[in-house]
Amino acid sequence: MSVRTEEAPDVAPDATTLTTALTCAADPGTAGSLLAVQETPFGTRVLIGDARGRAVVLRAFRAAAGQASTLDDLVGRLGYALRHASADFTALLAAQFSPDLTTVQLLNLGHPPPLFLHCGVARALRPARRLPPLGLGDPAGHAYATETVRLPAGATLLFLTDGVDEAGARLSGRRLGSPQDMVRVLRGGLAHDVALLAMRRDDPEQDEQAVPPSARRWPTLRMRRS
Repeated sequence: MSVRTEEAPDVAPDATTLTTALTCAADPGTAGSLLAVQETPFGTRVLIGDARGRAVVLRAFRAAAGQASTLDDLVGRLGYALRHASADFTALLAAQFSPDLTTVQLLNLGHPPPLFLHCGVARALRPARRLPPLGLGDPAGHAYATETVRLPAGATLLFLTDGVDEAGARLSGRRLGSPQDMVRVLRGGLAHDVALLAMRRDDPEQDEQAVPPSARRWPTLRMRRS
């Protein structure tokens, strides 16, 4: 299988309040990890997943991300695109950061949970209700339930297609000053076909040098429900 590393083309390069680092290595065909980030009138939207219908899902996301008014509507459009193209199902996680970056909405369809990191504490944001991958038992009328998480200044969300346990082990005890540090540490130890995305809400009032070293070292990850 041919492997390549790509940057998601929809990331806004001049964002000053949301620092982003990402990497995606996948088969250049229709299968493999998928990752896209797009600025929309509704806030920054993220899609990460693992799909046989990878190309179909990415095209549908880029077409609908700026039009669908809600996250569940957006995912419903992705499901329609899969069915229309007779593509296979996909495990995915969709996220939407509010315009003021104080909250993030999550919609998880059979995907590994993102990690929430803040003040040296890490936890997995597992969904309250387990939903099947997109294309398997989609609800009538695309009625997907989203969950909202508060995002304090300085908090980081780490999205990845696989290897949550490995991610916690590799981050444990390390000084990580930026999302770029996280991606650099993780991408060398995970499988080739993997997508990683770290997004931090910047805290302009907090000088990183003033944070005690202990608060910049992530402990061994304990998987807890959000």
